[in-house]
Amino acid sequence: MVEDAKSQVEFVSQEDFKAVLESEDAQFYLIDCSEKNEFDTSCIQGAINIPRGLIEFKIGNEAPKRRQDVYIYCSNGERSALAASVLPYLKYTSVYVIESGFDTWQDKYPKLVEHHPKRGATQTKAPAAPSGGCGG
Repeated sequence: MVEDAKSQVEFVSQEDFKAVLESEDAQFYLIDCSEKNEFDTSCIQGAINIPRGLIEFKIGNEAPKRRQDVYIYCSNGERSALAASVLPYLKYTSVYVIESGFDTWQDKYPKLVEHHPKRGATQTKAPAAPSGGCGG
């Protein structure tokens, strides 16, 4: 299933996503589809947690603008490929999986990792990297 999902989704390199994350005018959703206990430990700055098993049920509330870019990741890219493969069926038009997942991201860009994130209202844009937080 994972290999089939990977063949159906579009990947973005970590470098290209970092440029999006640091852009001041980019509007996007950043979805971490890891389990809540993984997300509660650390995430990419600005991420919204929607576990893979709940993506079909929660994405509409957490990311209501279906034409806005959606970037999705998990620890290694497998769950995120599965999650991303269903989003076009839910009318999301621009969905990208961040290559290699969070494990590689946190090694490459430790300053763009938020530890023990706290979330309130849904965010529609990840904050610029220099802000030091992701809406908590």
